[in-house]
Amino acid sequence: MSNLRSNQSLIIKISWPILVSLLCIFLYINAGSIQAPGRLPGQIGPAAWPRAILITLIFCSLLKIILDLRRGRHGSMPEEGTGESVGEVEVIETLRSRKILVIAILLVFGFVLAIDVLGFFLGCLLFLWTFTYLGGWMKKIYLSLITTLGSLFITFLFVKWVYIPLPKGRFFFEDITIAIYKALGIF
Repeated sequence: MSNLRSNQSLIIKISWPILVSLLCIFLYINAGSIQAPGRLPGQIGPAAWPRAILITLIFCSLLKIILDLRRGRHGSMPEEGTGESVGEVEVIETLRSRKILVIAILLVFGFVLAIDVLGFFLGCLLFLWTFTYLGGWMKKIYLSLITTLGSLFITFLFVKWVYIPLPKGRFFFEDITIAIYKALGIF
């Protein structure tokens, strides 16, 4: 009975990523029909960014399926001597996951609200650092290095290659953003 319940739970866990993957594949195919009149030769087309995001979502969904299948095969049992039952561990993990989810959603809204004042680069840097830390990466030196390089790359990509004017921020944050743009050679 327990094995049947475990298999049903696994099927429910992987059904969402499967549905997301299928929807992304459908949207990827349809993104090719996005038209952009007046596009110059050599410019990235309007379907490029939606397709890049969809490919990333498909990859993450497939990764989630693989991880859930591996966990489902090996099972996750509580450690010896903790006195916790499997049900208690699942409840604790579920509550922790929901708390992290709520914080992550609030973080996204905070990023959207703060980007006008902080500017894109600083907002992106703080968002990536906090989101990654919240996700469980605790080594702050690597976390800082990766998020700084990622923010620099994203800023360079959008400003230099895609020609999207990003918010520079207000007050002294605008000066910081302009200094970073100059250092990157994009201002």
